[in-house]
Amino acid sequence: MGDPAVNLAPRNFDEFLVWENKQQERHEFVGGEVRAMVGASKDHNRTVRRIARRLEDHLSGTPCEVFTEDIKLRLGEDSFYPDVIVACDARDQEDKYVVAYPKLLVEVLSMSTKDYDLSVKLQAYRSIATLEEALFLDHEQRRAVLLRKDPPGWRILDLTSEDMLSLRSVDLSVRLEEVLSARH
Repeated sequence: MGDPAVNLAPRNFDEFLVWENKQQERHEFVGGEVRAMVGASKDHNRTVRRIARRLEDHLSGTPCEVFTEDIKLRLGEDSFYPDVIVACDARDQEDKYVVAYPKLLVEVLSMSTKDYDLSVKLQAYRSIATLEEALFLDHEQRRAVLLRKDPPGWRILDLTSEDMLSLRSVDLSVRLEEVLSARH
């Protein structure tokens, strides 16, 4: 008789990387706990594509790279999947699956993740030394929350779809309405 299959939960970031590479779904690893990622709506996907495309076009020819949903963000022993990451730090070239030194993070909010994103992720993102801004886009409410490092601390800006979105971290300004999904 063979041994029963054992599914051990990862205990640290390195174990998590090995474990997750064997999974079909994506997972975040926060506080030693594995959290399954839920699927996204078409509107969510449209918003991710729009902001990523704007950033990619704007940052072309610079040392910065734009990554979307499948690249992990490492914060110590925790791992997240932001919807968009802008990485400009040469140290991020060392690992082909993980970014650890982001300049800008973007999360597109959904009803099922909004509270988690605006509490757990927002708090975690504040601890990243290289992070200058984190943008939380709410395509359903046509709003955004922009977390900006503004010495001596962090400032939170609440934006509506009529506002200009000014991302100082990458020197990009665009009307918020242009990146929020609305099927045309």
